[in-house]
Amino acid sequence: EDEAIVLKETEDKRKQELEEQGTKIKLAEEEDRKGSAENTKRKAEETKLKEAQEIRQKHLEEENKQKLAIQEANNKLTEDSKRREDEIKRKKAEDEAMKLKEADDKRKQELETEKKLAEEEARIRLTEDAKRKE
Repeated sequence: EDEAIVLKETEDKRKQELEEQGTKIKLAEEEDRKGSAENTKRKAEETKLKEAQEIRQKHLEEENKQKLAIQEANNKLTEDSKRREDEIKRKKAEDEAMKLKEADDKRKQELETEKKLAEEEARIRLTEDAKRKE
């Protein structure tokens, strides 16, 4: 009878140990599932973060492209404006030179006319003087 009690107690202990091991295994499996779920969740978060960083990088690159395009457009506008200013200055200088040349040509013509009139008057006087001397 003592042996039966000892065997029963030993068997109960074994059952309890097996149950504890089973519980421990179940707990470990559950922990693994939790860990796996957490890893999956962490990986998903890391993927989302990486995607967000890539999108931000693309936005920054696009923004830089736009800034560069705006700068190039501004540079072209500045160059065009400078070119127009230079063209206006050149045109004004040409107009002024033309006016001066026209005024110079007019003055030369006036002087030539005065010279011809003076020569004609001198000829007339000489002719009149010659007629008087005769």
